[in-house]
Amino acid sequence: LKQRPPLKWRKLPQIPAGQNYFGAVYCKLKFYPEWDALWRVSDYPDIVVSFDEAACKMVFWRGSNYNMNLVTENGKWIGDQSAEAGGRGTIGCCEHMSDKQCRYAHVRIIENHDARVVVHWRYALCDVLYKITGEDEITGWGAWADEYYYIYPDAVAVRYFQVYGVGGCSITEPTAFNQPGEKAEDNVHIDAVIMANMKGQIRSFSWDPWPNDGRVAAPFDNALSGANICVVNFKARNKPYYIYEPGTRIIPYGGGTKE
Repeated sequence: LKQRPPLKWRKLPQIPAGQNYFGAVYCKLKFYPEWDALWRVSDYPDIVVSFDEAACKMVFWRGSNYNMNLVTENGKWIGDQSAEAGGRGTIGCCEHMSDKQCRYAHVRIIENHDARVVVHWRYALCDVLYKITGEDEITGWGAWADEYYYIYPDAVAVRYFQVYGVGGCSITEPTAFNQPGEKAEDNVHIDAVIMANMKGQIRSFSWDPWPNDGRVAAPFDNALSGANICVVNFKARNKPYYIYEPGTRIIPYGGGTKE
């Protein structure tokens, strides 16, 4: 006798689609009962920003350690990276994703009116055992970061960040959140990235074949000179785009190692 397994496919928090006004709200997003019960939080630990000019949402959720996630009109999630560094005596990467219990990370609404929403995200650059990198022997302070998202009614946001206690770090890495049972190609087209520069030149890049020689942090093959604008070709009407300061280095990261 075959029976259905007791486990069900989990879904990332479902964001109500009916809020068609511009503004931010504190809330408590639900995932599934066993996961929800683990958290020692109040009734308002998360933030959702809605728009009257776009069907997407911007979500700051404890389940992704409060980085800003764009949730598209068809329920697809894409997140980003925090400041990331290494450090002597730490295990793995020191970044927001290592802070699984959000011991250090938190968000708060600074402004919330018709002109804009401002959300402050503060976090430590810690490893998976919650050790903060860059600890000063005298003061005891390690590496921390403050980020401010200036969010406007047309669903455009300006990200301002300041990192303390480390000399250099990576800061951005668009990341699709695959639902259980999904593959990357369920959410991102094979021609995954479209880049442009300030001269108006445009070039697209595919992940089949992988667009560099497979080395970690190697540049794109046929890289577009001066590229500082990037569109992720997400399978949604609302596609995330990023405009970086001129001089930013944009590379594909990981994967694609050739035999």
